[in-house]
Amino acid sequence: MSASAPIDTPFDAPIRRAEFYVGSATERLFVRSWEGARASRVLLLHHDLADHSGRYDRFAVWLAGRGTIVYAFDARGHGLSSGTRGHASTPRVLCDDLSEVLREVTLRSPALPVYLIGQGLGALVALELLRDTHCGVHGGLLAALPPAADWPVEGLRAAHGWRLLWPLKRVPLARDPRELSTDEEVVRKYLEDPLVELSVTASLASACARLRRRNGAVDKPILILAGGPEEAMASEASKGLGSEVSLRRYPAMGREVLQEPARERVFADVLCWLRERGDGA
Repeated sequence: MSASAPIDTPFDAPIRRAEFYVGSATERLFVRSWEGARASRVLLLHHDLADHSGRYDRFAVWLAGRGTIVYAFDARGHGLSSGTRGHASTPRVLCDDLSEVLREVTLRSPALPVYLIGQGLGALVALELLRDTHCGVHGGLLAALPPAADWPVEGLRAAHGWRLLWPLKRVPLARDPRELSTDEEVVRKYLEDPLVELSVTASLASACARLRRRNGAVDKPILILAGGPEEAMASEASKGLGSEVSLRRYPAMGREVLQEPARERVFADVLCWLRERGDGA
């Protein structure tokens, strides 16, 4: 993928949206789906830390109109899912939640290949699942994947200690919201979004950092999407991930490349990569 893919036209069919929950009555994960015509693949999206699935509607609609069923869920403690806001107790909990949604998605679309896409925290959780050779996923796209030494939480070392003594202690995000996108409207809506949390618990902060320190190659194809703040560190972040890793850089964009004014360029790159995996539609 040496050059950006051309932006093609969508199939002439309406997009069907749906919402549902998976999990138990007390621990429910909120899931959205977008489906158009002639679907030939499934893409399951995991959002970033202090984020939610509703912010990816434009991306999902664009892909759904081009042969992709898109699912996105709110992580526990985020968005419309249950749980203490901005909290997860361990990395295992985060990974188990993604696995649970993946099982439901596979049941709903049993004949189609499934791919994962994750942003930030979602990229880390998706990467952990991709390391499982029996997960049933065909590949993954990782956006804003930070290197092991970098994580956007203030006082991260203290958070590791607090998770044992005071696991629900709030820890503010350290990243500058203006780095999310070069589009000021995207940043404004993010800061005003009632479903966005600008702090997380010490347990979740520690879980994220522990996930990023995990090692191990992946035996499936991976595409890393790196915008502005992460672009310079993308090569470091991709080390040791395996032999089928591709890297797409967007140096003029913010860290949320799916939310940029030129986002359709990124969408087209995602679609091109998915098509190259074999289905072609």
